[in-house]
Amino acid sequence: MKRNQYFHLKMILYAVLVGLISGLGAVFYRWLLSRIAQASQAFLTVSSWKHLIIALIVMFVGAIIVNRLLKWAPLSGGSGIPQIKAELTDKVKANPWPTVTSKIVGGAINNFFGLSLGREGPSIQIGGTLAKWLSRFFKMSDDEKKFMMAAGASAGLSAAFNAPIAGTLFSVEEMYHSFSPFILVPAFISSIIANMLSYYILGVAPTFSFAVEMSISLNHYYWIILVGIVGGLVGCLFNVTLDYNQWLFKRFDRYKTWLFFAVFCVSLLLTSYLPEIQGGGHDLIESLVLNPQSFKIILVILVGKLLFTTMSFSTGAQGGIFLPVLVIGAATGVLIHHIALQILTPDLAMVNFLILGMVSVLCAVVRAPFLSILLISEMTSNPSSLMPLAIAAITSYIVSEVLRVEPVYEMLYDKLLAKQPQTDVTD
Repeated sequence: MKRNQYFHLKMILYAVLVGLISGLGAVFYRWLLSRIAQASQAFLTVSSWKHLIIALIVMFVGAIIVNRLLKWAPLSGGSGIPQIKAELTDKVKANPWPTVTSKIVGGAINNFFGLSLGREGPSIQIGGTLAKWLSRFFKMSDDEKKFMMAAGASAGLSAAFNAPIAGTLFSVEEMYHSFSPFILVPAFISSIIANMLSYYILGVAPTFSFAVEMSISLNHYYWIILVGIVGGLVGCLFNVTLDYNQWLFKRFDRYKTWLFFAVFCVSLLLTSYLPEIQGGGHDLIESLVLNPQSFKIILVILVGKLLFTTMSFSTGAQGGIFLPVLVIGAATGVLIHHIALQILTPDLAMVNFLILGMVSVLCAVVRAPFLSILLISEMTSNPSSLMPLAIAAITSYIVSEVLRVEPVYEMLYDKLLAKQPQTDVTD
């Protein structure tokens, strides 16, 4: 009994340390991307031929650096979530510091050049990998190391989105599929501490500033089901498109530098025609609420964001998909709201549909309904809409299950294990 209590206490103390270190790593990455976003648009807005030539040279150098980083730390590519999951199942072993360095530097370069990639996956891998380094530093057992890596991943998500409960649930639902206290308690402690660090360094505020001022009446709940259905279809389309683009881009593995450079050039071109779909998309979601757009523009944003996100991610660049998927979901919800206004319900608030669209598409993409519901609720600071969110998420989940489209992280996990070699270095 005393031995068991000692183990619990030790895990709690380690979880506090993991929350601090992993949380700081994720907060730094989030802060860095926010600063880069301010300079990115100025760089990508070409004002002269001289500017264009300089931009192309800088982008080519950036492509070389990103490719070299991925060769140095192969498991740093993509979102990082499948990599952490594979580490927890002893399928791969990554060298902590090269992986974290490549993730931060490569992610910064990719965001500077406007690729449609998010911060959440990298934050999760940064958090989990820093926890792995701590476990090695303190010479923990293999099981203790895994518990701390799961806690670090939770801290990363918590710091990325100011969502400690969703961060905790991420380890339970997506990583371990278990409610064991050995996983749940350290993950929760680390998530809370990481969230506190985020508040202290970046400010106390939910990820999205818009508020839900009017709920959907029971008489209009059929619209929630419709958003869930359409969101499920859009989420499945995203996964299928991503799978196809990864298959297509795999043919250019021998020319990775040129592939990165080509996608950077696409981003440069988008600056003149559709800058809204560049970057992670946080500001775009906010603008959809503050500056409503026409049906056609929203449709273009939805299709453009889906295509450019799957293109950006399929290069293997360091970056996640959570935030771009939320943009796609927000646009889906706004489109349904436009249809609702044209039929008979002018009293429906657009922000409700935007949030429902986010949870529907996210749930279809990752196939994790509890995580999707809690994450959107925490990001919007709107716990009162849990029932509509739950209905939309479950509807979307059913649609994606009926269509038998593989969840994105299971698909990426399987592809990761199919690659050779599976390790960066001997751990």
